Amino acid sequence: MTLAAGQHLDNKYLLLHTLGQGGFGQVWLAQDTVLGDHHVAIKFLTTTKQHLDPSFLVEMRTLAGLNMPGIVTFHHHFTHKGQLALVMEHCPGGSLAQKLRKKQPMDAAEWVNQAVRWLLQLCDTLAAVHARGWVHHDIKPANILLRDGMAVIADFGIVNTTGGTVTYSSPSKGMGLAQRDDPREDIYALGVTLLELLNHSHPWHGLEGNALEAAKRQRTLPADLDARTWLLEIALRAAHPEGALRFQTAADMGSALRARSVPVRVGQGHETVNPLSPLFLVYMQANGALRYNFTAPKQVLEIFRALCQGQTQPHEALCKLFDQQTKHGQTAGCNQGHQEPRRL
Repeated sequence: MTLAAGQHLDNKYLLLHTLGQGGFGQVWLAQDTVLGDHHVAIKFLTTTKQHLDPSFLVEMRTLAGLNMPGIVTFHHHFTHKGQLALVMEHCPGGSLAQKLRKKQPMDAAEWVNQAVRWLLQLCDTLAAVHARGWVHHDIKPANILLRDGMAVIADFGIVNTTGGTVTYSSPSKGMGLAQRDDPREDIYALGVTLLELLNHSHPWHGLEGNALEAAKRQRTLPADLDARTWLLEIALRAAHPEGALRFQTAADMGSALRARSVPVRVGQGHETVNPLSPLFLVYMQANGALRYNFTAPKQVLEIFRALCQGQTQPHEALCKLFDQQTKHGQTAGCNQGHQEPRRL
């Protein structure tokens, strides 16, 4: 199917220019000539791959059922030369991906504050989407549009599948272990998106294959990344390679953003200690850890680095730090005098 500017479709839409193009097809900006000065975005499936047709139907039905401020508005659909077309609202602010590419000069503090506002909006929207049983599975800057400054989510074509864009997909998804209805997959992608906003480019730009997967598992960050500690903590928690150690809900991530800190809880059945937080020292003192005599700051840094990269767990780290010959729960050396951790 060939599309060109100036074409009239469905007796009312005048095609103006393309807004985006991918393997699935094209998105065009069009004028609704019946309503006059009213513009819409029309998504066409231009590929001949018939197996993609159902995804268009899924997206149309999902958008029709998700009538909320943080979701791009679906108007209706029509067919052109046998191909389905979805008519949606046009967000003149473009996408976050375009915003990042333009690199418009902005005060650093202002940019961070704006990024936080966008993330809060996205968390609130995803919390509502997940509550209805939907998982987007392709959260990324290109699929986040701006409507009057508000971040809205688009492209629900692979909702409740295990697809996605590899650079925003969790390690478990890459290994085929992700669940279609696990909202933590969206939370992971949201964490990577936050890192990208803070870094002004994808944190693992240029990596692929095993190198990319290693960077995901270790949460390797650019050396020159300059971000507020609390915000980096939140991004790293969201992008944790282990789903059980991420924020469990979008609402939890939103609460952390509003509080400007990651909740610190310890003990089985609760969130793990956030190793970047000063409250980790309070945890150690509350559990008698500081009664041990340690004067090896290099060891401390190594253990904290392992914690940050998700390579060890909080109590196991304490065992390594204060009783180098044991592991968590395996000998009395680590557990002598140890009481159940206090919740902070």
